Formats: sequence, C-alpha cells, structure tokens
Amino acid sequence: MNPYDTAHALLKDIRGTSEFQRLKEVHDRLEKDESALRMLQDYRRREWEFQAQFAEGKTPSEEERRRFEQLTQVVMLNQDIAEYLALERHVTSVLMDIYQLLGKGLEDALFPHPVIQENRG
Repeated sequence: MNPYDTAHALLKDIRGTSEFQRLKEVHDRLEKDESALRMLQDYRRREWEFQAQFAEGKTPSEEERRRFEQLTQVVMLNQDIAEYLALERHVTSVLMDIYQLLGKGLEDALFPHPVIQENRG
C-alpha cells in the first residue's frame, strides 16, 4: 500500500463530507462578495494580532479585549462569515485529529523534538 495513495483517498473522503462541501459553498460565496471578504480578512488580521500578544506572553488591555469582542460580534452578524468560521474550525479540528493520530501511531520510532520534550518534563 502506497501512503501517498492513501493520503489522496483520505483527501477525497474529507472533501466529500457534508461539512467540507458546505465550507466550499460558503467560501465561494464569500469570494464573490468583496465587502464580506474584506471584512473576513480584516477580522483575521486583527484576530492574529490579538492572539500574537498571548503568544508573546503579553496580556491585552481590557480596552483591547473589549474592542476585539465588539469586532467579533459585528463580524458574526454576517451569516456567511459566521458559518465559514465555524465550518473552518470544524474541518481544521478534523485535520488536527488526523495529524495527532498519525503522530501517536509513529511515536515509537520517532524521537521527540528537544523543545517538546523539555516542555513535557
């Protein structure tokens, strides 16, 4: 059995799920709606900047949190954006689960990265 053929079959299975089909439909609609796409991209940029503060060990101010929460509420009023983000999270979660499953199945033959090992122990 060729692992690349299996990966292609898995990709086909994922693309065939109702969640992915719906994600693709909403993606295509957003792609045609310039203002909604711009809103989504701006939201993503701001979300990235907000989360980067946590990754850098910083805590956003109460005002920054409030503004981001308000932005999220406004963005989620757009049904296509809200649905897209929810479906994207679901599909991404499935992909992460698959990656973890593969990693666990191979860990007896792979040495952990030193940084990961340090964080565990």
